[in-house]
Amino acid sequence: MKNANVSKINTLGKVSKVIVVILMAVIIAGIVATSLSAITMATLPEDAIQITGSAETEIVVDESKLGSLAGAMIKTGTLVNIPTTNIHFDQFGTDFSLNVIENKTDDTHYTYNIDGDITKFNCKAFGIAATMGCLAGILILVASLVSCIFGKRLADALAKCDSPFEDNVLKKMKAFGFSLIPFAVVSLIIKGVGLLTALFVLVIILFIFVFNYGAELQKESDETV
Repeated sequence: MKNANVSKINTLGKVSKVIVVILMAVIIAGIVATSLSAITMATLPEDAIQITGSAETEIVVDESKLGSLAGAMIKTGTLVNIPTTNIHFDQFGTDFSLNVIENKTDDTHYTYNIDGDITKFNCKAFGIAATMGCLAGILILVASLVSCIFGKRLADALAKCDSPFEDNVLKKMKAFGFSLIPFAVVSLIIKGVGLLTALFVLVIILFIFVFNYGAELQKESDETV
């Protein structure tokens, strides 16, 4: 009869395997959908979408008519906080401008004037940019799928093991840890803010090596006995 803790590990492995399989199915569906989107965007004709026009908006704020709480929120920039902006983008066949101007009458009255204008729009350039975004998404999804494949193998090993210190479990655990590295690298390159992800992966790998070292000590102890 198996040890109660080992039985719990087996059950956890089975549950994890089901969860990972479902996650893999979602990721594969995402890869297919993103790939189709990339193909669609890459083949957009230059004149498929035409956008021209302008828009103007005025936002008037009167703090004197607001309660004390709302007034305090505005002063901290949490209720109305529109940064002044002067953007003019004229690249890749697209001409776009956005201006945000703040006019302050006194300490309690101010107005935001927002106007935008599009005179040219290159659908082909938009399609290329969207395609690059889709390809970046595909890379992240593929890296996630690789990690899930190794995670499924680890879950399967845990579901069938007689001890979490078996060589098969340790090998699958180490392989899963290393499979997280490509995901961390891709996330760091594409998102540019994947430091927490990289740190999380390093902690998992460190834990796996510590666990392996503990398994070696356990084997030496068993052999000594």
